[in-house]
Amino acid sequence: MTFRSQRLYLVAIASLLVSGCVNVWWRCHDTTSSDEMQTCAKHSYFKARAGLARNDNATPEVLRELAIDPESVVREGVAENRNLPGDLLPILSGDSDSFVRETIARSPRAQGQVLRKLADDPDLLVRVYVYKNPATPSDVRERLRKDPKVIAEEDRIEREGSMGSSARSGGSYQPPTYTQPKPSYTPPSPVSPPMCTGHGVGCN
Repeated sequence: MTFRSQRLYLVAIASLLVSGCVNVWWRCHDTTSSDEMQTCAKHSYFKARAGLARNDNATPEVLRELAIDPESVVREGVAENRNLPGDLLPILSGDSDSFVRETIARSPRAQGQVLRKLADDPDLLVRVYVYKNPATPSDVRERLRKDPKVIAEEDRIEREGSMGSSARSGGSYQPPTYTQPKPSYTPPSPVSPPMCTGHGVGCN
């Protein structure tokens, strides 16, 4: 799942909680009823359709219907669905939303012509994930390897990933080293007790 998808998940859940419609999202996300899937697919609330798009029980017919949904978050959910029909890969790889295309570029199901097409995508992140996809043809990966923007962006993603999760990079994040010396601490001078004035101040 992409970072944007995780963020959209959180935003969707938070919005649904506020609106009191969280049950609709979860019902569409978890339902196994074909009749209820049809109801969710035509629901006027787009987040209900987004929940259905991520439902692993969704039928190919339902996913094909949601693949042309006007809301990009719904189409992105279809692209992430592990039961995505193969005939939708070329369609979603040409989606107007770059995040949908990025999801397809990351998909282990994307093959051959789909990845060749996305290798020329105008969006840099899409090309980066084509380069990182193990299914990308070797000649396409070699061409992308010679693109300095692709390599620089991949390096940035890897570095940010290593900061966020040491398991991904096999190491741990090291905080930056400060070059300026830290200011020395000078303790305050001890305060002398007041002198006795003969009027009770400082006298025993």
